[in-house]
Amino acid sequence: MTHTPDNETSLLADWNTLEQSRERGVLVIVTQTEGHCPQVPGAKMLVRADGSFRGTVGGGRLEQEAIDFARSLMEGPPRPQQRTWHLLHDLGMCCGGQMHLYFEPNTLRPRLTIFGAGHVAQPTARLARQIGFHVTVVDDRAEWNTLSRFPLADERKLVSYTDYLAEEPIQAGEFALVVTQGHEHDEEIVRELSCVPLAYLGMIGSSRKVKRTRRRLPPETQWGVALHAPVGLEIGAETPEEIAVAIAAELIQIRRNGESQAKEE
Repeated sequence: MTHTPDNETSLLADWNTLEQSRERGVLVIVTQTEGHCPQVPGAKMLVRADGSFRGTVGGGRLEQEAIDFARSLMEGPPRPQQRTWHLLHDLGMCCGGQMHLYFEPNTLRPRLTIFGAGHVAQPTARLARQIGFHVTVVDDRAEWNTLSRFPLADERKLVSYTDYLAEEPIQAGEFALVVTQGHEHDEEIVRELSCVPLAYLGMIGSSRKVKRTRRRLPPETQWGVALHAPVGLEIGAETPEEIAVAIAAELIQIRRNGESQAKEE
């Protein structure tokens, strides 16, 4: 483990970096002290999943207990917790005071990978980012997959769909949207992702196209995820912007249903 004392600005910058790199972390804050204690209210420590940390809440056994507890919080849903330790009775520390610590796990935005950088992908990427998704746009067409067209996307990958899937496979529980420029690309991507237990797999297309694609793919009983196609909630959407709204609504519905199930568990 490493301990690098840094000022608060640097520590909070690291907190933001964890969000961008999609790493789990917990911010630990001293909220209250009683008696003789090694730190003061407001002291902070950032703990990463590997146990490394920055800042300090007092050192010694208290700090190790706080690190261990923070790491345990990263194993489940990100739920803030409050813990109190009596330094003498609980930890055998000679200070003898009592410290109250607040643990704030970071909430990683669900990852949405959009295959295709066309007219529907553009407003969809913008809306998805605004409703809290980490958005990656995959398309090897440099004139389409540009910063000016996707200013809010977290990542833009100028590679072929096949190469992307081989190098950065979509993980279980993630979201994927297939809106490419050709039916053959759509089918190839859906076939590759059909066995992955995704939170969401959507494909754009007419009912006729969807039926034809389904006939060419393995039976859905063998799939790891249901295919949402035609994509988006049925609201009579026609323009790219309207279709993006329908897709965003479907993403919200799937995400919230998944969160509700996690809470029940």
